[in-house]
Amino acid sequence: MKTTLQLSKNATMNKPDEKRQGMKVRTVVTGHNAKGRAVFVRDEKVDGTPIPGLGELAFLWNADEPATYPNAGNNPAAPGIFPPLGGIRFIIGTYLPGDFIAPEPTPEMHLEDGDELGGANAGFHRTDTTDFGVVLSGNLALQLDDGAELSLSPGDVLIENGTRHRWRVVGGTCRPPWLLSSSEPSAVRIRPAREVTIAVTREDRCGYSHPRLAKR
Repeated sequence: MKTTLQLSKNATMNKPDEKRQGMKVRTVVTGHNAKGRAVFVRDEKVDGTPIPGLGELAFLWNADEPATYPNAGNNPAAPGIFPPLGGIRFIIGTYLPGDFIAPEPTPEMHLEDGDELGGANAGFHRTDTTDFGVVLSGNLALQLDDGAELSLSPGDVLIENGTRHRWRVVGGTCRPPWLLSSSEPSAVRIRPAREVTIAVTREDRCGYSHPRLAKR
């Protein structure tokens, strides 16, 4: 028996015959319609954004405030890589091979002397976030400020608790997914090796109460 997936009228469909240029991440989003019923809201490919000194990042879900429910499933599309307190960023990235990854610093990144681009410790940084990452492909080395270093392989998970660190792709490219969470000053990020792709997700702590379920 053949089953056909039914999408709501406003769902955005992906295009299988579309030529892939750079990173494209198929993203499926659910939500609720006006009657409170669950629907598929989006099924599309999200393009990666080139980040000099890093590779590419695909921003799948960017919110600066906790979600409320029932939820229509619309991406708030908040700006910036790092979320504020109570916000979230869900990102998949591809990191390029070479020396330590050292993108242009943003205001949310805390640097010490020598951490700047071209410095002796280029790439080291700290953010007020808790980063959750999973390596999807490639190999990625994580170095802490005391010189300790561990390598992450596909399937490995990292929970980075606002510590000073830097990344280096080992071998080819690395692809990890990151979840950045800022329920307290914290967020989640993931980065890969060689060409690393990561997914980052930031988790909001909030209660879920659906009107139809509350009556039961």
